[in-house]
Amino acid sequence: PRREATAGCSVEHQATLWRGKRRAAPKGSKTRRPGGYAALPQTPCVVVGGLAGATARLALADNSVSETNGSPSTSVPPSLRSGDVDYRHCLSLTAHASCGSFARPLLDYTAVDLRYDLGSTSGTSSSGSNENPAPDPDARDAPKTMMERMVRAGFDGRARVENETVTAGVTQQILGPVRLRAELRFSPGTAGRAYRKGWQALTRDDKSSKEKEKEKKKREKEDPSLPPRAPRGKPPPRPGIKDAAGTMGSSMGKHSVGAGRFGDAWSAARKEMSGAELVYGIDCPLPPALGAARLVAWYNVNRGEAQAEMRLFDL
Repeated sequence: PRREATAGCSVEHQATLWRGKRRAAPKGSKTRRPGGYAALPQTPCVVVGGLAGATARLALADNSVSETNGSPSTSVPPSLRSGDVDYRHCLSLTAHASCGSFARPLLDYTAVDLRYDLGSTSGTSSSGSNENPAPDPDARDAPKTMMERMVRAGFDGRARVENETVTAGVTQQILGPVRLRAELRFSPGTAGRAYRKGWQALTRDDKSSKEKEKEKKKREKEDPSLPPRAPRGKPPPRPGIKDAAGTMGSSMGKHSVGAGRFGDAWSAARKEMSGAELVYGIDCPLPPALGAARLVAWYNVNRGEAQAEMRLFDL
């Protein structure tokens, strides 16, 4: 068994940037509760918040596993030796914006949530050196995002980022107490790569057509047997349907080039974001304790997992 001492602390603060007025339920509505379809009254608002915390774990003895089977005991190399300290740091930033009062039966509540989570680790060994007892990360895990570089620089390389996640979510009332949710989880590094790839595909300089035109002109100069080129300038207009067809074809060609670039940019960005997790969910307060107990079901598209649960006092 492990013998260790653990201590932790955290600081949390929340600020309301804007708060609107709650809209009363329509006359004749079956919902007479002050909170409408929720246990607590819902008011349109814009709120930001943050949390910072840290934990320290001190090993009081070598954390090793011993096995005896008639032979001398063999022990697994310990993850923490006596006197080693393992530090864990966490940072969470949130932003919430909602409109509607969740009192009317149709589309009366919409919320958008954005959350950023960061976790890092560091430690000291019993010899007194400020080194992380955890294995060093691979070269491919070098700092890639701004926060990773800031953590490395702020702790003089003694701390490293373990996880960094951004979660964007949308909640929408569908009918009565039923709400539909959607969440997208990804890492800032993935989002940055997707943006760069999409922008490069959108603003690329298509030099292939220019190079082909130059090569064609060069061949015409070198080979006199080729037929002469038509004089430069706008060709004479073609009468009737042919002129309209030609004009339409040229406009469609220009549109296809633009659509092709946007399509390539979307494909490039989507390819980089393929690892992002997309989660759909639906929740409905249970009638006996409207709002105090909810039935929640969600489905993870990437993992193909689904789950349903009942949450009590989840206000």
